Amino acid sequence: MEHWDRDRQESGRALLEAAAPWLGAGVKTFQVHGWRYSKPMRVDEERCVLLEKSPLLALAGDAFAGPRVEGAALSGWAAAAAILAERGD
Repeated sequence: MEHWDRDRQESGRALLEAAAPWLGAGVKTFQVHGWRYSKPMRVDEERCVLLEKSPLLALAGDAFAGPRVEGAALSGWAAAAAILAERGD
């Protein structure tokens, strides 16, 4: 909760700066949202779900890999890996 009242854009820039060594590309736009009391009612067993092949659509977030920011991040990484695998990258 240390940064909860911090400006969202400022927080986003700080997160992008910290993640820069792992991103491998520049970020053109971003949005930061805060949900203090939001929690999924049920967490899916899968870390992400691919819905369509054309266009490829991935569902990811805290409802897939755990009801905290760590779960959302792990789910996002899993979605990226699934998309790359589907594309053959």
